[in-house]
Formats: sequence, C-alpha cells, structure tokens
Amino acid sequence: MNRYMHCDFYPDFHVNFIKKGSVNDVPPVALKDMGLSDDVDYRDQPLEELPKDRKEAIIAEFMFLIDRLLPRNIQDLFYRIALDPRPAYWKAFEQAVFKMQLARYTDHNKNNYGQFVDHVQTGIMDMIADGMSVQDIYDSTCVTKSMLTETADALYMGDYSSQDHARWQIIPIELALFGMKDVTYSFNEEMTEFQIKRGNNDSLAIILVSYEDYFDIDCVIDIFDDEDAERWDASCKREEYIDSIDATVAEYEKKGIPVLIIDPVYYGEWEEQKELRGMLRDSIGSIEKTKQFNEDIKKKFTELTEDEEEDILEEQFIREMPFELFEGQIKGMKLVSNRLCFGPQPKPMDEIEQHLSLYSDGRVFFSGYVFGNNYEAKYQRSRGKQFKISQLEMSYLLSHVAMYFSKDFPLDLVMDVGDWTLELINTEGKSFKYTGALFSDLKLDEVGLSSLIRKYLGMSDLLVFDGDARLPIMKDDDEYIFVNVLFDGGGKTYCYLCDDDLIQDGDEVLVPVGRDGELKSVIVDSVELHTADDAPFPIDKCKKVVRRV
Repeated sequence: MNRYMHCDFYPDFHVNFIKKGSVNDVPPVALKDMGLSDDVDYRDQPLEELPKDRKEAIIAEFMFLIDRLLPRNIQDLFYRIALDPRPAYWKAFEQAVFKMQLARYTDHNKNNYGQFVDHVQTGIMDMIADGMSVQDIYDSTCVTKSMLTETADALYMGDYSSQDHARWQIIPIELALFGMKDVTYSFNEEMTEFQIKRGNNDSLAIILVSYEDYFDIDCVIDIFDDEDAERWDASCKREEYIDSIDATVAEYEKKGIPVLIIDPVYYGEWEEQKELRGMLRDSIGSIEKTKQFNEDIKKKFTELTEDEEEDILEEQFIREMPFELFEGQIKGMKLVSNRLCFGPQPKPMDEIEQHLSLYSDGRVFFSGYVFGNNYEAKYQRSRGKQFKISQLEMSYLLSHVAMYFSKDFPLDLVMDVGDWTLELINTEGKSFKYTGALFSDLKLDEVGLSSLIRKYLGMSDLLVFDGDARLPIMKDDDEYIFVNVLFDGGGKTYCYLCDDDLIQDGDEVLVPVGRDGELKSVIVDSVELHTADDAPFPIDKCKKVVRRV
C-alpha cells in the first residue's frame, strides 16, 4: 500500500479509485467502508447531531482525505472514489477545509469556482519530493493526468534541481513514460534504474549514467600518467564504474529484458525530450533496438565525423567564408560561450563555459561548467537551471537575435579572448551556425543582444556574446569578501566588508563614512578573500558595503 494511503491513525484505510468509466457503475461508499473508524449512524444524520468528540473525529478524517487524496473539491471525492454524498459529509468537508486554512477560487463566473487554489499542486510536489513516482501519485490520489503533468513539469522547470538533483533529473523520463498507453513503471530507491512494463509481456529497463563517465574511459586513460597514483586511481574508478554498468546490462539481457543506457542531463532540453519519448516507445520489448540506440549514442559521444571536425575548426578559427544568413521564423537558439583564452591556467572551480538554450514556447535551459582538474578530459558541469518566461518576452528576445543574423553583420577580429558558438533553428527545422569572439556585444539598432538576454532572463551571470558576466565569487565557508575602495580624488584605498558575491573591480558602490555613517559613492579598486584570522581589519569592526550603485 502506498505510504500516502496509510496513516498511524487509520491503519485500515483503503480506497478504490475510478479513473475510467462512470461512478454510477460502482456502489457508493461511506467512511467506514474505507476503513475509517468514525462515521454517521445513518445516511441522513446531521453532523450536529453527533457528540462533539465523534464530530471532531469525522472532521479529522476528512482532513486526512483532503491531505492524502488531493481532491480539488468534495465533488472529486464523489466522482473519483464514489463517496456517498451524505449531508454530514458536506458539512465535515467544509469544516476540514476551514481548519486546514485552504484557499479557494471565489469567482462564480469561472469553471474553477470553489476549487482549492494551490493545495493539489503543493501536495503533488510534496509527494514527488518524498520519492513517489508520478505514476504512483496518479494511482493513489484524485489528481488527473493533466494536473500531474503540469505540476511535475513546473517542478522540473523551477529550482528543484538544487534541492534534490537525483529526483529532479528523472522527471523528464517519468513524464515521457507516464504519457504512454498501457505503460507502467517504477524506479529503485537510488533513482538509478527504471523497470517498465507495457501490457502483460513487453518490458524495458533503464539504467541512468553519465555519458561522459561511461563513454570516455579510453580518452581519460590516454591522458593520465600511469606513474601518478592519484590520476591512476581515478582512471581505475572510472573502469570499475563502466564494468558495473555493463554487468547490470548483461544481467537484464540474460533475462530477456532490453536495456537503455540514458543520461538524464542529456535529455533535459525540450528537443531532446521529444527524442527520448520516441526512443522509449520503440525500445519496449526490443533488445535489438535498445542495442542500436545505445550504440548510436556511444558513437555520438566518442567519434567525430568529418562534418563535426570541420565545425570545430570553424569555431576555433576566424571564419574565411561568410556565414549563411538566417532565414524563416525562429524556433529556438543554442549558445555556447567559452571564456578560456591565453594566460594563466584557470582554477578548478572557475566557471569557463556556459550553455544556454532558448525556445519559442518560453523555455530556458542553462548549464555552467567549471575548468575542473587539469587532468580531466572535459569541463565539469557545476550548475544548471531550467525555467520559463512568457512567450511574448521570448518572442521579443528571439526575434532580435534572428534579425541580427538575418542581414550582414560586423565580426570582431580579436585574438587572445574567449569565443561563442551559436545555432539558430527555424520552424522548418533548418539550422544556422555562427561563431565569434567573446569580446564586445552584438548590437541591433543600438540594443545590445547580451544585455537584452540578461535582462529578460534575470541572469546577470551570463557570458552570452560579450563575456561581461557577473559570475559569483567562489569562496570557502570561512572566507569573507573584502573590497578596497577609492574615494573621489584617488590616492589611499579603504577596506570594507562586502556580502555581494557578484562584486567586481571598477564597480561603483555605496559605503558608510564617518561616525554618522553618511553614505558616499566610491569605486572598487580591488576584491580580496580573507578568513577572520588573516583579515586586513577585524571582522566585527569593519564597515560593510551597502550596495552597488
């Protein structure tokens, strides 16, 4: 029995849901028919006729039903579990709602009148966070498929990744499976494997991996020095990881169960999610197709075709031939900004590369990559963000980008700086690729595209086209940010504490001055990190920057 269908106070609780057919086809049920301990004595008995303790007990039972079954209103209990519409039940439901302080829609002219405003959505999110699958929630509550899909999608597009990354990353896989006819699924407690069934016979297993770890072992071994114990140990761990995945695949296939190797991060964006749905649908019950899918994705990650090599050369060097001008109506864009250039080697936690994808329906996908250890083959993904803006705002952004690249545009010939690569996709599916120096902003009628994108996405830390991002200062928990500032006239610098981890040299800030704390505008000359022990000024006596101007 589902954990949300059980409670210490109601150990015998059970219910049958009507997901298909009509409520008229099943007999109505009372509270005691569901294993609840308290109920009215006869069908038309008023709630007020009962003793106070029994009345309170029935109200508590309805609080339990609302909390666990997630009805939008009492009608959901009538139509989803065939609850008998007794007068006392109406009264108890209303008093339970009052005690739980649940907000409801109040516009009589709308279809949602009387329904809970956010209780159902919050309940779904809580159940997902507790480890329940979307399928389990549907099977054990009153919620509809559309309510579940919309809520789970909103959770995925929000900031849930930072709260529970393992649970967050499997949501696209769940939603793809949840929308398939006659398909049921479950996943293990570690959220690393899926078991899928279609009908009575066809099955499929999914093993979640990191494609970079699973496919790049040869590349990593070639880079490592065998005499270096630390690097050799990392290589051995990578081999052990791959061997364990391969052993699990072999074990499933020995039982006649096809296996797909999937990296959830790879299928996190909108276009890849469509690809995922088709792949899952075709793979159920077919070992031959899963082997082909796994082989195809391996080739994609380990082999470069001649066309791909040419693309990389075009991205690394200044173009010799003009780019193809954009045509048609824009559907989306994918931008990779890399700020690596000649100079000192970056620190392991320095963010070097950013991937940004924008789609016309308002979806935004962002990933940031740090330099990592210099013996690693690739940058390490350090953060990610998925969210939505309005279609109107997204249309405004994408149309500006499309217009810029639809006519001849200037190209900065700048060396020793980072670069960006851009892919624009029109509604006919045609792709247009561009590359340039991460140096100055691209302007359309004096409007900078980088500034425009940062503004509408609300992300000041984007590199975009000009590299002028405000990246958070990476510091340890025991470190403080200090800024040395210059007053008008220059000369001596003065030290202030700063809580703003986006502060940069050259920023104008407000600081308190003198005994009265008069605010004055100053310029940041330099930024430093110190612990309390080596701070240039005692922490408890150092004044703080108020804010950036």
